[in-house]
Amino acid sequence: MRGKEPNDAQKPHLSLRTPALNSPPSCEAEFVNLQLLGRCYLNNNQAYRAYHILKGTETAQSRYLFAMSCFQMDLLSEAEAVLLPAREPDAEVPEGAAGHYLLGLIYRYTSRNEKSVKHLRKALFIYLLFWPAYKELCTLGQCKEYICH
Repeated sequence: MRGKEPNDAQKPHLSLRTPALNSPPSCEAEFVNLQLLGRCYLNNNQAYRAYHILKGTETAQSRYLFAMSCFQMDLLSEAEAVLLPAREPDAEVPEGAAGHYLLGLIYRYTSRNEKSVKHLRKALFIYLLFWPAYKELCTLGQCKEYICH
């Protein structure tokens, strides 16, 4: 005969509200775990959760994921600030072509078409077959130079 099952008060409680998520990550593994969790939230259309998990992270990939969550929540100025930090004017845009594409979208949606075209072209320069960037350039009327004759 089995022993008595413990009730809910006796079971060890595990939740996502661990001290690691309430304080800055202290090791590389915690950064990776936060990135993975943030990416899972983004893939499940839960940008608000990714936003809170990734806010304040410093790695390039985390900054890009945070900017994606801001973009999905229509926080365009915050997304731009993360991708191009004012305190580091020479910093590279994280995630290469994808980062420049995201900046191009941000600039397009904030009616800064000249900057949008610049970043969309940079995305295509990095990865020539990046179809979404080409499509956005066509939307802006700037795709003529990419058409083969």
